[in-house]
Amino acid sequence: MQAWDLFYSVFGVIYAIIIGFILAELLTRFYRLMSCIGDELNAVEDVRDFLVYVDENNEVKKDIKVSLFNYLGVVIDQEWDAMKRSCSSFDSDTSSELYRVMESVENIKVIDQSDGVSLSAIIGKNI
Repeated sequence: MQAWDLFYSVFGVIYAIIIGFILAELLTRFYRLMSCIGDELNAVEDVRDFLVYVDENNEVKKDIKVSLFNYLGVVIDQEWDAMKRSCSSFDSDTSSELYRVMESVENIKVIDQSDGVSLSAIIGKNI
């Protein structure tokens, strides 16, 4: 009986170590994902916030906000679903909604210095 007790003890320790490594890897992936989500949300918020400094471009500002909203809707409704279904074959190319955000930012007319600074800051954000 002692041989079996020793076997189960060794097997249990090895099993616990393997489970510990798996949990550590899962937690690492979870925290990296949380960081990426936070970075993207911060970038979208920064773009929205920099629009305060864009003068005389109310229609353009509205268009940018609408395109940002559409982009976030696609990320939530479609991209997360696609990643959940199959991580290995997910198409990570730039979406048409993100291109629409870029096109709407391109319509900002630089009239004064705050417009130029805002445009540079918005373009510099990595969504």
